[in-house]
Amino acid sequence: MKKRFLSLGLALALLLTACGGPAAPASPETPPPSQSSAPPSSQEPAPAEPLAEEPEPPETGFVPAEQLNDKARQELSRYREGKEKYGFLYVVDREGEPVPNIHCYAGENAWNFGLDVEIPYDGRSGLSRNSGLLPVSFDLPAPAPLYLCNKDAILGIVDYQNEKPPCQRLEFDEESLERLNQGEVYQVVWEEPTPLETLLALDHVTVNVKNADGTPAADHVVYIHFRWEDIQPDPARGDVGPADSPYEPRYTDADGIARFVRENTFGTNARGYREIVVIPSYEEPKSPRKKAVHIQVPSEPPWDFTVTLPPVEGTVEEKPPFVIEEGKIESALFHPAPAEALCRYFTENVSPEDYLEIKCHISYTRERISYAVLIWAEDPAPFQKALESYSGDWTPVIFAKAFPFHSRKNLEDAETAVKGFLEKNPEIAVADVKRSEGRVVVRVKEENDALTEFVKSYPISGLIRIKEYQPENQVDLTVPLTDTEGIPLEGTAALSITVPVDWTSEGSSFRNAEGRQIMEVLSCIPFRSTGVYDKLAERYPDSDPEDVLVGGLYGKYFHVQTRAQDPAIAGTFQNEIIYYLERGDQLVCFQFYPSFGTGIGTQIREFQEAIKAIQ
Repeated sequence: MKKRFLSLGLALALLLTACGGPAAPASPETPPPSQSSAPPSSQEPAPAEPLAEEPEPPETGFVPAEQLNDKARQELSRYREGKEKYGFLYVVDREGEPVPNIHCYAGENAWNFGLDVEIPYDGRSGLSRNSGLLPVSFDLPAPAPLYLCNKDAILGIVDYQNEKPPCQRLEFDEESLERLNQGEVYQVVWEEPTPLETLLALDHVTVNVKNADGTPAADHVVYIHFRWEDIQPDPARGDVGPADSPYEPRYTDADGIARFVRENTFGTNARGYREIVVIPSYEEPKSPRKKAVHIQVPSEPPWDFTVTLPPVEGTVEEKPPFVIEEGKIESALFHPAPAEALCRYFTENVSPEDYLEIKCHISYTRERISYAVLIWAEDPAPFQKALESYSGDWTPVIFAKAFPFHSRKNLEDAETAVKGFLEKNPEIAVADVKRSEGRVVVRVKEENDALTEFVKSYPISGLIRIKEYQPENQVDLTVPLTDTEGIPLEGTAALSITVPVDWTSEGSSFRNAEGRQIMEVLSCIPFRSTGVYDKLAERYPDSDPEDVLVGGLYGKYFHVQTRAQDPAIAGTFQNEIIYYLERGDQLVCFQFYPSFGTGIGTQIREFQEAIKAIQ
């Protein structure tokens, strides 16, 4: 299929013809020529009126916040209050007016679009808002090139490696990068046609976003997603499909309207289905206020769609739920005080017989830490009842069903009973007694029949568990370096992993006391920002990454299920747990192999507890 760009010159010609476009401003280095004229006359000419000076075009470079428009200043203040680390670009045209919907690419993201990236690092993307402010979350080494692009100027399926989009390159040295990382604002003058100018010269799709009361919803981001099978082009019909990067967002304008190039969105032969997704801003992809609707693509215009958002925050219907079943939550707080306050409130107002655990749940990423309340119980009803009279700040609450259920009162009683028994039998060699995952765990240095009988005869079966104390078993490894796709890179990484003493290792593979393979250390991956997790997630499209702490390192794991190939267990699924843990500028990648016949959740917890340290 022939791939093509919109001619920028043609677009500009159309615009100038249709709109009587402004004359090109004079270069700041060259003063405008004199425009005096005096027709021949015997009469003395009237005094010439002084010409108004044409304002100097804005310059690219760092600018104080006071120079931004009112809306940009307000947004800048809000972003600076957050915990996320942002750099700020301010995109304006040659008249100094803000330019929205300009894409910013860095690092690997820029390379994906065929841009001239000279150093291999992971970067993050950004999108200029209606105010012109463009927050970019990144952590880049100097020199750091960024690329600004008007993706609307590209038509059809584009081979980005050979047909590069029109863009402007920004180069930041170490000093300027440091200023950017500290939150200063760097003004960029966009020299090409703006996204809106390009769109007005083309057939386009319109998405009208409205609030629940019918008013326009400005400053919301709109995506149009598709299923790949819906957009395959048919060359026999001369069909051109949408661009192969379909998830290009647009901000709605003051009228709540977002426009998309028809050819890029629906192709020249519109058909199939699409999903329109609306979120509050580009930086909030998992916002609880996300709204998605499915549409069937009309073959003929108008391509005009309306999305109505849920009631605005503050109404009863929009109030986020306190309790989320199945342990999934899409929002969190970035400071601990509200979560800690709600934990204290629950502890004081919910009976210990109604829950197993209440704690402040902490989620770690490289850029920020978020907080929620985690409750382990059999039924969330007592907590929902307590919240009816709670006047504190809203806090996300994760509900996890404890099974089998033992209450906190049961756990405290069991711990007291064990410690009392051990005080009466000091000859029993015990390493420690602690609560772990809803049980009282007694780690013994040697077996003891009296202790075993005490545990068996305890009124609540399974509440007390005896485990053999394992001394340290430190294994030193050398593993390869790879990229996110597993492609080898130059060099290796040295690791030291502390595992149970009865585990054995051969190379980077580990076996447990039964001789079954339980873990394999795969590689280390260069890690400079959490954007690398987005690339890893593409390898596991059916698995949501889970935050985890293993061996003293924070990171994420992916749970992958595939149908078992062994005829003896046909119809079942093989579970694979792949971990990526942050160690300095590297991610340590290893895989856990669970066994059949035991709950996967229990196995994951026990495996993670078994890894004592990764250095």
